[in-house]
Amino acid sequence: MPDENGHRPSFLAALDPLGKCKWIWSVDAEFNTSPLALAATPKRVVFAVSVSGQATASSRECALGPGDERGSTALVGLDVDGACLWHRTFESTAAVHIEELVAVPETGEVLVFGDYDAPDAAIKIQTKELPRTPDRDLFVGRVRLEDGELTDLLALRAPGSQSAARHGAALLPGGDLVISGTYSGPSFNFQDDCPLLPDAGSSENTFVARVSRDGVVWSRGFGDAVKDQMVVHLEVDESGAIYVAGTLEGEIPLESGETIAAGTEELSSYLIALNPSGNVLWGTAIAGNGTVAIWSVAPGARPGDPLHIGGELTDTFRLMDFGRSIRAPGEGFIVRLQGMP
Repeated sequence: MPDENGHRPSFLAALDPLGKCKWIWSVDAEFNTSPLALAATPKRVVFAVSVSGQATASSRECALGPGDERGSTALVGLDVDGACLWHRTFESTAAVHIEELVAVPETGEVLVFGDYDAPDAAIKIQTKELPRTPDRDLFVGRVRLEDGELTDLLALRAPGSQSAARHGAALLPGGDLVISGTYSGPSFNFQDDCPLLPDAGSSENTFVARVSRDGVVWSRGFGDAVKDQMVVHLEVDESGAIYVAGTLEGEIPLESGETIAAGTEELSSYLIALNPSGNVLWGTAIAGNGTVAIWSVAPGARPGDPLHIGGELTDTFRLMDFGRSIRAPGEGFIVRLQGMP
């Protein structure tokens, strides 16, 4: 909620198994704050937040610095009791956009996924650099959980413009990261050995890529050159199968020759599963009489297990029997789906 000056503080709360609050850590700023991403291990919590102007944290050991009104992005490390252990500035909010944090307890790292704009000069973050680029490109950073030091920064450069998706990254068994987002422009690849991603024209299509410490292992693109297909959530199950959910306005041709298509002029959604090698296991459109927008997917342990999706709708659709009219402007839903073979 805004304070008396219209500013919006950001907060991080920890709950016990019964849902009771154990502690709250918050940050306020002269102009505004925005929570960006969160990752946690049994011993550490890392919080990404954008602050505009002078920032003040609820714990004195986190002095976030003077800041400026354009905004800057900070990573904050806390222990399991909510005490601030370290904080690091991750450049200006306008230049570097953090969309997801993924903790890797085995290596003592948190992976930082996002995109950046550097049309005039390279961007320096701690001792590493993101190279100059004419359009928006992607990056994956590796930060030590112990002290917040940036140990590696990998720029994923490609023709055209690519944007990272919020909740668009997850860890695969073995340590590689799978990432997703949207792209626009002509066909391209990430300098891997995979086929070119489909031409997106002036619309936005979905990409999914597997990234190791050395770069992109494989990449896939989904969509057409006419309308938008935008990823909103990516998740991985215990076997390494990858689940990608997003909004669907046009068509998505699949490797099998099948095409996923929006059911009506209203916004539909898609759900696609891939194996760890990037091959499509199955894909489906989720459409109704009105808008059906998926916001989250929760898979089972393996591809054949039931999974859950959540989102919002403005009219009935075949997966749910409401027995009544949908209240305007829409309602949320959660559906349990049978696993695919």
